Amino acid sequence: MPRTRRPGGRVEGMRTSDSRLDPERVLATDHALQEVLGLLLREANQRQFWLIFLDGTRRIVGPLMPMDDYPISPDDPSEIEGRADDPIIDVLWDRIGEIAKMVGAESLVLVWERRGPAKFSNADLSWARAFSAATADGGLPIRAQFVLHSEGIRQIAVDDLI
Repeated sequence: MPRTRRPGGRVEGMRTSDSRLDPERVLATDHALQEVLGLLLREANQRQFWLIFLDGTRRIVGPLMPMDDYPISPDDPSEIEGRADDPIIDVLWDRIGEIAKMVGAESLVLVWERRGPAKFSNADLSWARAFSAATADGGLPIRAQFVLHSEGIRQIAVDDLI
């Protein structure tokens, strides 16, 4: 069956035998979201982060986007022409907002992928805190953040960011 893109970026005609991966599935709970991400991403292969956009009905919309080769610290200066004095977190947040508008997203899920144990690293929490702070001025809300590690996936709770 050919696949066609539906309004909002979801793919119609994509079939899977696992109903948990149904593109029309509403991810209303943290458990449902973690389950789908665990099935899609499985385990860490490299250092990168994933952008997963959700529409207003809490369904995945648009592509799942991996982003690698990002700095160790969110406060590092960007290397983007015209924005070299801006922290990389500000540049990334602006670009993510542009992508969200293009795909019709109303919220964002971030997954921090890296090899290693389930325990959060300082770098995991530094980036998660920076993105949480970026939402303080409004704009695209972050629905949840996770760490994809060598053995699976773990949600970063609000308490972990304190």
